[in-house]
Amino acid sequence: MKARLKTKTYTFLGMCALSIFVALSFLFSCTYAPKPEFGSIQYDGKVYSDFSTPISVVRSKNIVVNMKTSGDYRYTYKLDGITLIESTTTNFLLLKDHNSKLPLSKEFFINTHTLTIVVTVSGRSESLSVPIRIVNQKPVVIIAKKGDKQISISIIEPDGDTIKQKSIKLYKDDKEISTLSEGDIDVSRYSPGKYKIMVSVSDEFDESEQAEYSFEIQAGGAIQEINVPPTVKIVQPFQNESTPPNLVLRYVGADENTGDILVYDVDVAKAGDSNVLIQARKTKSNEIVIPNLERNTTYVATVTVYDLAGASATDSVTFKTSSKENYLYVNAKDFGGKSLLSILKVTDLERISTVGSWTYDGSIEDFDVVEDFIYVTSGYDLIIINSRDKYKPKTVGNLRFESTLSAIRVYKTYGIVGVGYDKIEVVNLTTPSSPSVFSTKAGERLFSFTIPTLYTKKNGVKKDSINITQGRINDIVLFGDKAYIAADLAGIWELDLSVLPNITIKDIKNIVPGDYSCIDVGTVNDEYVLAFGEGNTAGIVKLPIATTPVATKLDYTFDTPVRRVRIHNGKIFILTMDRFYEWDGSASTQPTLIRNIRGSNLHDFYFLYEKDGTENCLLFDEVRGMWRFRKFGTKYELYEPNKIYSSKDHVQYGKFIFLIGDGFVGNNLDGEGLYAIDARDPYNYIVRDYLLGEYEKIKLNPYGLNPKIAVQKKSENKIILYDYRTENLDFSTDTTLDLSSYSKVYDFAIDSRNNIYALVLDGTTNKVVRFDYNTFTKSAETTLPGTISQALPYVSSPVETVEPKNIELAIDNLSKSKETLAVLVALGRAGSMKLSADLNSASSTIFTRYYSVQKEQDSYTLKKYNPGFDQKIIADKYFDRIYVADGEYNGVWLMDRNGVNLLDADEDKLSSIPLFEGAPARNISWFGNKLFVAGGGFGYKIVDVYQKRAIAEVNFSGLTYAFNLTSNDDRYLFVSTDSGLILYDISNLSNIIPLFTLSMPMFKVIGR
Repeated sequence: MKARLKTKTYTFLGMCALSIFVALSFLFSCTYAPKPEFGSIQYDGKVYSDFSTPISVVRSKNIVVNMKTSGDYRYTYKLDGITLIESTTTNFLLLKDHNSKLPLSKEFFINTHTLTIVVTVSGRSESLSVPIRIVNQKPVVIIAKKGDKQISISIIEPDGDTIKQKSIKLYKDDKEISTLSEGDIDVSRYSPGKYKIMVSVSDEFDESEQAEYSFEIQAGGAIQEINVPPTVKIVQPFQNESTPPNLVLRYVGADENTGDILVYDVDVAKAGDSNVLIQARKTKSNEIVIPNLERNTTYVATVTVYDLAGASATDSVTFKTSSKENYLYVNAKDFGGKSLLSILKVTDLERISTVGSWTYDGSIEDFDVVEDFIYVTSGYDLIIINSRDKYKPKTVGNLRFESTLSAIRVYKTYGIVGVGYDKIEVVNLTTPSSPSVFSTKAGERLFSFTIPTLYTKKNGVKKDSINITQGRINDIVLFGDKAYIAADLAGIWELDLSVLPNITIKDIKNIVPGDYSCIDVGTVNDEYVLAFGEGNTAGIVKLPIATTPVATKLDYTFDTPVRRVRIHNGKIFILTMDRFYEWDGSASTQPTLIRNIRGSNLHDFYFLYEKDGTENCLLFDEVRGMWRFRKFGTKYELYEPNKIYSSKDHVQYGKFIFLIGDGFVGNNLDGEGLYAIDARDPYNYIVRDYLLGEYEKIKLNPYGLNPKIAVQKKSENKIILYDYRTENLDFSTDTTLDLSSYSKVYDFAIDSRNNIYALVLDGTTNKVVRFDYNTFTKSAETTLPGTISQALPYVSSPVETVEPKNIELAIDNLSKSKETLAVLVALGRAGSMKLSADLNSASSTIFTRYYSVQKEQDSYTLKKYNPGFDQKIIADKYFDRIYVADGEYNGVWLMDRNGVNLLDADEDKLSSIPLFEGAPARNISWFGNKLFVAGGGFGYKIVDVYQKRAIAEVNFSGLTYAFNLTSNDDRYLFVSTDSGLILYDISNLSNIIPLFTLSMPMFKVIGR
């Protein structure tokens, strides 16, 4: 029994040992396989491990996959989800072998594709997504001599595409004599002479190539290859010409071999420097855009021309950039809604002057300037303006599109236009004076490209999946023979302009993905770069754009999005909504804040130089107009001569304006005070003198040898008299009237002898007091009633409280002594009063309010009564009429000198001339048959006093505030606003034209 049990135990233990041995043997027989790990992608001799930007590939070259470790890998290749190869041991992909699976089209070669590679080993797998752009190669044409009497012609399609069009022609003495085929051509059957073979071929996707082969058949039938070299001549600029910093290099190539195709190499470098700044290779264009060169610097441009046979010729030119521009073209907007495109002469920065302006009722979205023409986008229209006569730019053409336009740049005679929210279009503008519609040659659309919906890491979500449009063209810059286009959410695109007018979809490509608001081209560290604003940051990328561009981005986030970037003196300057920065272009440095302009809405900026070389920077603001900063050392300080920031009131003496307001006073400061404006040239008024101080009232005596200006000190009951010496163009102090004994000074007036009539509060009594000049002794006074009964007939008369507002004088302009005929006082709701010059209360007249009394049987009823609110009263030159600004009924009253209402008297028109909806008539002035009425934020209106109606208006829509306005020649109207002194040409009342001033809202600038 024990022996049997022992035997069973040994048997069991042996079986267990055997099982363990078998299991271990199985485990050790299996090799451990780690998860596959990608090393890199190899293509065309280059190794890629960073796949943040697309790799450009062709179908006829292998894309090789490198793993970090060796193994028995299986590879699967997919393009945009389409399986090309599944589970193969081959670690490379040749795309042309899978043409039948690819959705080939013209658009296929524009879009970015995703190549997905899945690697599997021992049940473990890993995938890699690589963004690629597939470039369609041109067909290859080979023409070569084969023996003494044969020429070989072969056409190869490297990508395996179908040849759609093929032309092989033989010419003798430049005349076509035969059509040939591919293969070996025996030419011994042709007579001796000069021959040429021209080959033109294109594939099914319109990729084309041309080739030419010239030869001579000798008397014995042998072939002698010949070619006449081309010639080239630079025609712009001339040798040693002084040029602007932005110029166009033009050259003309010629070849005696008719039909020969010419291409050009272009190099631009500083004189004596081997470092080439601009380098264009094998371009077909004969015009190169060279932007943003350093000022006052000598450059050498070299152009080499090549024909198809490789023969060449070279020309060069030396030129020097000027230190300053001649003109600035500025897009501004009047507060009344009109757009202006103003031309400023800036050869002397001490006197920036307006040469001329083009005004337009619509808004200006963008513009470009090429020689004598300005191209403006507004709404659906591209407007062409001839500015050869810069004093009077005029519209000469209009081209209408199917959608709104966002941007315009002109290259040669072609416009590159941003259309709608996703299109780039190129139009022919051969004759700028005649384009009208697309059906004409001048308006021919040559190219239209819709920005495709792109997926980038920047976007995060495919925009087409949630139906969000992308691709609005935000900015366009020209460089060399390329246009660089910043598209909203769709990156930066490069458009090849060298092939114009034969531009096709293959000539545009997306080079940098992202979301870009603005771009510029210039030199940083002596090489050209493309600077960009991207959201709340900025960056640069080197030019020409590499196959895999690497951007240097600023490691800094601005508080608001970047609105404009410009490259200047090797630095990048960056503009946000209210701040201005400088950056050296290095990723390791932070931007330097130049200026913080609180409350501004900045849009553009430009650098200019004074005659002594001092740098100035102009900032263009939608709120305060043009800011001018002068560079002192490393700082930019405010320097704005002739800038008036606000004008609260003014008086006019001929073409001199005296105003109280805020203006630039030097030392980086502005100040409130009394300013003398010389407006003899209304387009370019000049601040001649100023006196700092806080003033609130201003009156004028124009009858002396020099004008006498009287102002009331704010918060002080003092009236100060100044002489303005027209021969010296400056102020001199005369005397001061101290009214501090009175509780309040409401207003005052000055007569022809400089006597002062003051409307004052004496304790609790309102008075009019006259003070005689020199000693300013009180010579007369009258007490105003506290209330006024209107003394209406037949009915109980309403009683109104006297509220003194304004005092003015009626002067006898027919007399030599210019005596005072009457004193006019506006009393608010109590109406108005006329007093004699000696203030005799017995001779006072109260202007009765306007009423309507209706008789019913034996009783009378007050049907209508208009109390109004008289706040300004004036008389015309000969005291025939009195005009009252009604602050209650938003209009004006017209009366004769006795206060009789001259308006229609029927019940329905028993009111003043209504002018402003919901706003009082703030101020009035008079000239000829016109009454000018300021309506505060509603702008102003012009009333014909004989027609008794408003005949013109400018509505400010609350954008600024009209305080006062004057005119004395029926041509120019001066308006005091909280945005400065604004001038208008009112010679044509159906089209009132604003004149450019430094305080207008401004948006964009181009220098030429």
